[in-house]
Amino acid sequence: MRQTRTVHAKPKHHRRHHASAEKVLMGMAIGGFALGFIDKSGTAIPTIPLLGRAGTIALAAHFIGKGRAGVLTDIRNAAAAVAAYEMGSTGKIAGEGEL
Repeated sequence: MRQTRTVHAKPKHHRRHHASAEKVLMGMAIGGFALGFIDKSGTAIPTIPLLGRAGTIALAAHFIGKGRAGVLTDIRNAAAAVAAYEMGSTGKIAGEGEL
């Protein structure tokens, strides 16, 4: 008679990959540079009234980038930080209410 051997499935371990602080900082700097370049170039960007220019760029980059890592995510993060800074310091976001 032949013996059958039971094979137990190995548990899968999911590991999280964390970006290094240097990569996060560099991404934010690149995103801030891109945001400044877009803002300086005078491109006519329609803005959402409550979000202003920086908030609108952050929202657009979020949906265009589809949540994946990359330059659009860096732009989104930098634009969101700038919009939050402007709201906290002046009570409004630059470009708010402009058409």
